[in-house]
Amino acid sequence: MTVETDVSLQARLAQRSEEIFERMIAWRRDFHANPELGNQEHRTAGIVADHLESLGFDQVRRGLGGSTGVVGILEGGQPGPCVALRADMDALPVREATGLEFASTATALWGGETMPAMHACGHDAHTAVQMAVAEILVAERAAIKGRVMLVFQPAEEGPAPDWQGLSGAARLVADGVFDDPKPDAFFCFHVLQDERPGTAGEIRVHEGDGTYAMNLMRIKIRGRGGHGAYPWRTVDPLLIGAQVLTALQSIPAKNVDVNENAVTLSIGIFKGGTKFNVIPDEAEMEGALRFTDTTTGPYLEQRVESIAKGIAEAAGGSAEVDWYMRVPLVHNDTDLTRRMRPSLDRAAPARQAGGQGRELLSR
Repeated sequence: MTVETDVSLQARLAQRSEEIFERMIAWRRDFHANPELGNQEHRTAGIVADHLESLGFDQVRRGLGGSTGVVGILEGGQPGPCVALRADMDALPVREATGLEFASTATALWGGETMPAMHACGHDAHTAVQMAVAEILVAERAAIKGRVMLVFQPAEEGPAPDWQGLSGAARLVADGVFDDPKPDAFFCFHVLQDERPGTAGEIRVHEGDGTYAMNLMRIKIRGRGGHGAYPWRTVDPLLIGAQVLTALQSIPAKNVDVNENAVTLSIGIFKGGTKFNVIPDEAEMEGALRFTDTTTGPYLEQRVESIAKGIAEAAGGSAEVDWYMRVPLVHNDTDLTRRMRPSLDRAAPARQAGGQGRELLSR
């Protein structure tokens, strides 16, 4: 491709991006107002798949990943590699209180319970952006060297508590979705929804390792139930659980070198019991252990298990820890990342004095 042709292509891409911008915003607000939880993204996936088919994608595959995954494949006008782009579609079981005119009032079943749903992590934006990208790619099909695979992934936030088996990206891989064609490169992005106002236009990039590794745990505590009026006849699993939850916080605080390993441990579910005056037989907690030094994973897991089992046994109960999912940290290929930088520079020019711009972070 000559320099003149390249400049012309970049100008067309910029123009097409401007032309589709308002529709992309409308798609995003529609998804935000109509969120769907993991493996339940039926409406979202339907809109995405219909959009790809209407654009003339060569292949549109629905119902992937054991639920609602969508993959579209576009053949370029010239031979070349297969490049995949990913957007996640699911929302979170969170009640929205933003007051936006397109705020979510939706609810959905989650582990047998009716829960509020909200796009609190930006997946509505990811999906809308990739729909816009699809339209621009089709318009520039002749300039594409190779194939583009657009992946719309379900359940990035994880499956419901009662889901059985693999889910999300792991299920797509296990089901062979990426075997034919097999991507030569895979790109994805994530909005930073917690950034300070006025920073739109910044792009941050990690070379090499980025994010945490994340091991998901389920802790079951067994005691001996009974009437709340006679607590001395019971072994209270809720009291044990409260002590375990507090003690687990000592792991990132006291058991790791914070200069070498960023560790967090959070418990998001703590439940047990069915009536105010009955001490239950069991309690359950679920949470996530995150760390950046993957060599410390087994040690950190052992600390969790020792604390949970030790406290439970000291109180006359027992505890079991189930590590039901281990998510590796993200590793960004350095060469591919650096090859992307010119495109990122064009999308969000380097910060000028008094202006907005991109911010590239390397690690």
